[in-house]
Amino acid sequence: MVRIAIDSGHGLYTSGKEVPSYMGYGKIKEWELNDKITREMIRLLNQYENVEILRTDDPTGKRNVPLKERTDKANAWGADLLISNHHNAGINGKSGGGLVVFRYPNSKKFTKEMQKSLYDCLIAETGLKGNRANPLAEANFHMLRESKMAAVLIE
Repeated sequence: MVRIAIDSGHGLYTSGKEVPSYMGYGKIKEWELNDKITREMIRLLNQYENVEILRTDDPTGKRNVPLKERTDKANAWGADLLISNHHNAGINGKSGGGLVVFRYPNSKKFTKEMQKSLYDCLIAETGLKGNRANPLAEANFHMLRESKMAAVLIE
């Protein structure tokens, strides 16, 4: 059995986390985009045998579940992998846009090879533009640092 914990980044009411006005889409909260990705991931993963899914954020988006609560929930459940979904607000827009796959610095649970493979698959399957400056990044983000399992944050 493979256990995968997934979250949709920020809550619906997290201040400032929305599509910038310069992109011409109006006010779309980042959580709304993240939630669509999370729901589709869960739908696809549920088609496999021996896969269990745990959603660590609030599926309604109304409660901004603290990061510690999310990682504690995934750790207590015994997840094998944690995926935190985010949207890079600059994609196809201003500087800093494009897909980025983050891992914890020097992680032995989510290796550079795993990171590169995931990045390549995401680019190939989605047609998204990768962040040319730093598509395979390392960061000391709470979700990556405090998880006991392999963890990745996709921006």
